[in-house]
Amino acid sequence: MNLKFIFFIFVAMNLNAQNEIIEKKDSLKVKTLEFHRENFWKNLPKPTNWTTDFENLYTDIEQTKLDSVIANFEKKTKIEIAIVTIDSLKTSKEEFDDFSLNLANKWGVGKYGKDNGILIAISKCYRRIRILNGYGIEIIISDKETKVIIENYFIPDFRRGKYYEGTMNGLSEVIKMLESRVGK
Repeated sequence: MNLKFIFFIFVAMNLNAQNEIIEKKDSLKVKTLEFHRENFWKNLPKPTNWTTDFENLYTDIEQTKLDSVIANFEKKTKIEIAIVTIDSLKTSKEEFDDFSLNLANKWGVGKYGKDNGILIAISKCYRRIRILNGYGIEIIISDKETKVIIENYFIPDFRRGKYYEGTMNGLSEVIKMLESRVGK
């Protein structure tokens, strides 16, 4: 047999074995990530305040300012607003909306029986934002108006990488709209 041919067969077999190892490692990573996400969904941590920053978009001071604005608004109106940032370890891009809804329901955003809560879910890594209005809020702010707030107040700053500024601008607009319709 030709030595070059034997060498070629050896190299091809070695590359095939390496590819199988890589595929197994990648498969294990995917399964581990799926298990982590599923476990996180089932065992959601309780929110520590009005803003829960899983993606670390805000500094501690920025998070405190957001919490303060929401707390003051809640004291005046009894309407609860929660902000959550979601990284890729918590959910997939395809399940972002379902995860956000699950989170709003599990956390119980809004007063019991009034369904007057709003969850603002943001994911920098997926370039997604969703505002979920409780049934009591849907009669005050329509989905169309929510979309306009997202496009005009959140997104412009997000595009410049200014997540705190975009969040504060969007939050302020939501609060302004609610105050104009339900009173202060």
